[in-house]
Amino acid sequence: MKLKIGAAAPLAVITVTLLGISNFARAEGSGTNGQSSEQAGQESSGTSGGMTEDSAITGRSQGGMGERDMKTDAAKMSLAPHAIAVETSLMSALDQVKGLRAQVKTAQNQPNSEFMSQYKMHSREIKDALSQARKHESELKSRANKFPTVTQSDEYRQLSPAINDAERLNQQWEKQSQSSSYWRDNNKVTQDLDQLEKRLNNALDKSKSFSSRIDVASVG
Repeated sequence: MKLKIGAAAPLAVITVTLLGISNFARAEGSGTNGQSSEQAGQESSGTSGGMTEDSAITGRSQGGMGERDMKTDAAKMSLAPHAIAVETSLMSALDQVKGLRAQVKTAQNQPNSEFMSQYKMHSREIKDALSQARKHESELKSRANKFPTVTQSDEYRQLSPAINDAERLNQQWEKQSQSSSYWRDNNKVTQDLDQLEKRLNNALDKSKSFSSRIDVASVG
């Protein structure tokens, strides 16, 4: 009996010791896992917060760009059709001047009734084209007031005076060109048509510059 008790005692001690070590290990593991979970949660929270802030900044940035783009598009939609109409009208007037120049060469200082009829047609077309250019330029003025950066640009400020100069010179030329005797002085006619074409080209250049301004500029 003593031998049996003595043999069982070491086995009980070993069993208790092993259970103690196992419990200690589980406790340590639980503490470590809890700490790791907490740290992971904090890191995840911090990362999530950073991403949210970055997203908000990006959203605000994109919102600003969107607003600016909307203003630019609004300017194009409001102004571009009339700017194009001004260009088209000025180009039409230039075509009429070139057509009249060809008629002058054909007449060779001897304007007959047919020539005068052709002259009146060209003269009327030039006047109508400039009238259309003026009409659409006036529309540009009334609409451009909504876009300060457009009205403050050199391209905008130079357009109206250029059209005025072409229109004024055409009115002066029209008065003196109504007489058939005017067309017998080929040098005078050529000089006048050259000047009129020059004024029209200047107005057309200003119109194109203004159109480019609308196309590339951000407006507000």
